[in-house]
Amino acid sequence: MITIKDLLKAEFIKGKLGYVYVLSILIPILISFFTFWSFSALYNYNPDNGINLWVLIFGLSFRLIPFIYSLFSIYIVQDNLNRDYKNNLYDIMSTFPVKKSHFHLSKIIFISSILFFSILLTFLITITGINIFEFKMSEINGFYEYGDSIFFIYLYSYFRLFLYALVIVLIQLNINRFSRNPVTNLVIPIGLSFISFVFSSMKEFTFFPYVYIHTIYNSIDVNGEITNFHIDILALIISTFLIFLYIKWIKNIKDKSLQRMYESIN
Repeated sequence: MITIKDLLKAEFIKGKLGYVYVLSILIPILISFFTFWSFSALYNYNPDNGINLWVLIFGLSFRLIPFIYSLFSIYIVQDNLNRDYKNNLYDIMSTFPVKKSHFHLSKIIFISSILFFSILLTFLITITGINIFEFKMSEINGFYEYGDSIFFIYLYSYFRLFLYALVIVLIQLNINRFSRNPVTNLVIPIGLSFISFVFSSMKEFTFFPYVYIHTIYNSIDVNGEITNFHIDILALIISTFLIFLYIKWIKNIKDKSLQRMYESIN
């Protein structure tokens, strides 16, 4: 019997065939470069403006990060599953001694791991950059105290980023189990991401899953206030349901679809 560990090894090896690993590193570097380049330009233009460094960096980065990671979440799923479709992996896997639930779970773990790594790298580069700037600007003595509440609020914003991006990943996985149409699987989700980015400030779209990731900037004040915890709870509930749907329910749905297909042929 093929184990989840074996399936995960296969997923990580398969990931080398595309650009997922490169993008998971390149995106944090580009985001950080843009953020600190913008900060340097603002600071050099007006060095005595008295703006809190954490607030400014948060504002510069989180106007850009959510949209990029919403698209990256869609890309990771499509890159992984399209390679499976092209190689008829789903048909091949039916001939191996492997549980389909383990097969689907390994995909969730792999894609979530790539997403988590990339977001964590963005966080670490940003924190390092803030420390370097603070040290250079001599605003404090030494490096930043990691016990301060501002750090944990900043950290929580990245937790939200991962949670909300995970919702998009799980939606994409489930959509792909029902359809292999590129318009349904790729064009529509990208379009929804653009629409969500544009209309994220409107209350009517607050509970739309693709909008969650764009609410981070307005729901977190680095100086000490966090709001919209109800969206976090909703995202956790939706994520749990989508994981269960993808791993468990989808087997029954697929089996019924195959049965109807077989009956129509005969």
